[in-house]
Amino acid sequence: MKLLFTLLFSLYATALVAQDKPNKFALIVAISRYKPGTGWNNLASEKDIPLIRDALKKQGFPEQNIVVLRDQQATKEGILNGIQKHLIDKAKPGDICVFHFSGHGQQVYDNNGDEADGYDEALVTYDSPMDYVPGVERHLRDDDFGLKLEEVRRKLGDNGELIVLVDACHSGSGTRNNPPPTTHRGTTKAYAPKNYAGPASGVNKVDDKLFGLGDRRQGLAPMIAFFASRSMELNYQVKVKDEEYGSLSMAFFKVVNNATEQMSYKTISDRIKVQIRNWGLPQNPDAEGELDKLIFGGNLLTKADYYVPLDVKGREITISTGLIYNVFEGSTIRVYPSDTRDTFGVAPLATGTIIKAENFQSVVKLNEAIDPAVLTDSWVFLDEINFGDLQAGVFLKNIPDAARARLEAVLGRIKEVKLSQVPASLNVETISGDDGNSYYVFKHEQEAFLRLPVNMDDGRLADTLQYRLRHYAWSRYFLQLNKVDPNIRVSFKMLPVKVTKRNERGGIAETQDLPESSIRDKNGNIVMAVGEAYNLEFTNSGQERCYFTLLEIMPDHMVGPLMPGTRINEKPTDYFMEPDETRRNTNKVFSIGPPYGKNRLLLIASREPLDYRPFLRKPDNTKSRGSGDEGGVEMDVMNTFFLDYEIIPKKQ
Repeated sequence: MKLLFTLLFSLYATALVAQDKPNKFALIVAISRYKPGTGWNNLASEKDIPLIRDALKKQGFPEQNIVVLRDQQATKEGILNGIQKHLIDKAKPGDICVFHFSGHGQQVYDNNGDEADGYDEALVTYDSPMDYVPGVERHLRDDDFGLKLEEVRRKLGDNGELIVLVDACHSGSGTRNNPPPTTHRGTTKAYAPKNYAGPASGVNKVDDKLFGLGDRRQGLAPMIAFFASRSMELNYQVKVKDEEYGSLSMAFFKVVNNATEQMSYKTISDRIKVQIRNWGLPQNPDAEGELDKLIFGGNLLTKADYYVPLDVKGREITISTGLIYNVFEGSTIRVYPSDTRDTFGVAPLATGTIIKAENFQSVVKLNEAIDPAVLTDSWVFLDEINFGDLQAGVFLKNIPDAARARLEAVLGRIKEVKLSQVPASLNVETISGDDGNSYYVFKHEQEAFLRLPVNMDDGRLADTLQYRLRHYAWSRYFLQLNKVDPNIRVSFKMLPVKVTKRNERGGIAETQDLPESSIRDKNGNIVMAVGEAYNLEFTNSGQERCYFTLLEIMPDHMVGPLMPGTRINEKPTDYFMEPDETRRNTNKVFSIGPPYGKNRLLLIASREPLDYRPFLRKPDNTKSRGSGDEGGVEMDVMNTFFLDYEIIPKKQ
């Protein structure tokens, strides 16, 4: 009986392990030869198939679970049916699915008003014509593609996982000078009717679907997507031993073929970027979704704010941060192996000091020599930041000795401020409140913006002051930022709207335009009340394509990121403009909230995308303030544009 029980228990345990182990399915779509007459050139997509297949087999995908669609099989219907048959129908909750596309990509006219620039991104299927043909719709638009992928995610459930690779031009709207002599996978020509003018104004539909990469709604599996290039770039094939391959496919193969279970998708993305940069291709691979996760069904990981070395020359490395991110010379760094997310008690590979800080990049001198190959695959963390001119002077005025000593001790640990013996930009005094308690009151130019109880717990007082005074220092920096470049000139204006429809989750779905005069006072100044809403219209009057980011400096000196915003699926590369382009972001609506007073929107246009969100991250899930969102290159060049308006209480 004991032997029988042991045997039954062993079989039961084995069954549980087998049940817990996810199945892995993959669909590879590769179009090398397009239908004659469509206008598309042939590609080396066929050679991408064994790369992806071998990399996936190395990661535990059974060969019988890897299905390939080639050429004429890869029509729009063929691809959608393939996703249904080989991924959705076969998978069960908790499984892992991969979709890979090798072929051309093209921009297609927006047919439902959900794109801010008036164009959908699309996969070019086998029989899609390059030139517009009235009534012919054979491209696989991002809308249709995204909805089908959402079906996969729903089938996989919360514990499953979907990985998507697109080795094509994401939109094909441009490329850089002097491209290499290799084939590119797309076109600069959009698929649109003649004289297509983009979305109509008036009633604006707010899109909340698309790929939904960062949308972690209950019941949907996380999705991770890798793209061969940014949304405005062409994607080139790479030559390896005189044979051409898809650049993303080859880079993915090289990285994943040697990946361990302890590697994250973030590291996969970093190494793909390094690989494509080393090939000298004029494109920037991109990645979206839940990247802070161990690969192919692994656990979620804590996020880490780090930099990957852009250039390595002996003991000097270049990282992508600098003055524009409030990082100055004298700041120190630590180098750790990639995917080191908790550095407490961990010895670094090397340490160093920033010896040259420019607007967008900094040069670091390492204290120790390190193998360049190891350094290239490492993460660089800022250690001690020297805030330099960013420091704000603080003067303590008429504060009782006990309260003064306590406040001095806390402020002495905040590097963004320095104590002053004379009145400074920031003055602090104590007052008695109506409740009988004493309060520290922080004033800027005699205007109070922060009030904290004197008897507040030391830890909470330190955390609050660290966060608020850091924003105060940054607001002063941004208010004084004035950069002009004749080739990069982007401006914007506010367009008031009325919310006419909300979706099932309470978000804004449709808006109606209001006259611009409705937000102007008798002197022509912009005044908006709490609860009112607006869109933004941008104009690039410069000579170059550029990226832009939008910040908000609020009356209480808090700084907030608006574009890109705090939604996980937004990325800096979404915000770019071509020369002489005017674009209205109809799918992004801002609703006005307190605090009251003078508000400033700051736009920074640059040749490379900027992202301030890691620096302006909120310490908790506080409600939106100010404008709440509903819905190898020369880098040291940028342009700024300000727009001021006043926030007043909600109209009765």
